[in-house]
Amino acid sequence: MDDHSHGRRLILGAGLPMKPSEYVKRQCVISADPDEPGLDGVIDFMGDDNLVWNTDYPHPDAPDPAQVLPWFSAQPISDDSKRKILWDNAVRLYGARLLESAP
Repeated sequence: MDDHSHGRRLILGAGLPMKPSEYVKRQCVISADPDEPGLDGVIDFMGDDNLVWNTDYPHPDAPDPAQVLPWFSAQPISDDSKRKILWDNAVRLYGARLLESAP
């Protein structure tokens, strides 16, 4: 979208002061499944400040609950990114009420 919102290839978003990716980074949160392929590429592109954990459990098409932590642990991303995705970003998103219910 950035490619088509600014410069010679402008076909959408005429007059936007920022690129679409800048709006996403500023005000969107994206959930990632534990077995999501390409998560490292997403982090390389947009950083790890706007990603949170998602399992879609207990829906029938959700990943096997016994596998989600091993799958996520095997992701080729830093421990710092894993901590942000599993906890820090959700605390920032949901605020104090999440901390109040934590064991």
